[in-house]
Amino acid sequence: TSFYMWQINAGISPGRVLLRPHKQVSGSWSGLAPEVDVSNVITQQTLYAQHHITITAQGSRITTWIDGTQVDSRTDTTFSAGGIGFRSGDSTEDSLYDNVVVHGLDGSTLFSDDFSTTPDPWFPNTPINGGQLEPRRGSGVVLATVGHSAPPQPDAPLLRKEFTLDPGKTVARARAYV
Repeated sequence: TSFYMWQINAGISPGRVLLRPHKQVSGSWSGLAPEVDVSNVITQQTLYAQHHITITAQGSRITTWIDGTQVDSRTDTTFSAGGIGFRSGDSTEDSLYDNVVVHGLDGSTLFSDDFSTTPDPWFPNTPINGGQLEPRRGSGVVLATVGHSAPPQPDAPLLRKEFTLDPGKTVARARAYV
């Protein structure tokens, strides 16, 4: 699996809140230097408050805003297309997501989810808590396929490592999204 990951971290550098962009290429993680101190936007006092994060990717330019303040702009040419996902790593990572929208460069909506349905059709194995997506601690990465008109069926084997067919059933055709 290959993708970008933007992490907001308050545990690595005591008293500071950092934006830590990463990328995973064929399963190997690397940080996208430099890390960005966003303590002027997300303070220790507002660390657990709701924040609005906007990330734009136009060509190789990736720009990040938090609560309306541009905090980072960088260039990376590794990926030219992809989906959307959320990560919850070890037991110290906690997050909730709501009202996620992905727009195309022409302004069209490619993906939109307000997490008002349980189970969520795009993230059927991820809990919804108070209308917010809540990736479980230690659950790894949960992904949705952006640009498709309908979410995957809950019993579809997409994005799973393995699945079991019902007795007597065979695979007539399969599609892999990479």
